[in-house]
Amino acid sequence: MSQKTRLAPRTELRISKDGYQFDIQSNYWNLNKNRHITFTVDVNSISLGTQEGLRKALAQTAEELSADHTSNMYLRFQRYIRDTGASSVTVHDLQNWR
Repeated sequence: MSQKTRLAPRTELRISKDGYQFDIQSNYWNLNKNRHITFTVDVNSISLGTQEGLRKALAQTAEELSADHTSNMYLRFQRYIRDTGASSVTVHDLQNWR
């Protein structure tokens, strides 16, 4: 089975710091009345392990910190993926990313 294959969609609901419910497996997270995250094709193309770690880290951030901070973290990660073409996070890529 390919590493990119998902077996079955599952729902994992979380609540943002501002009280908005979102599904960690969804590609659209509404974090408050003004801020949302839309997982784009480039971010969804990374390895499943990296994607799972990203979603868990962002979900915890959304629960504990501001929607703006959470959105900024996503946008910075998206820029890293776009700039490096990486499918996972490596020390080498991080050190060389400008």
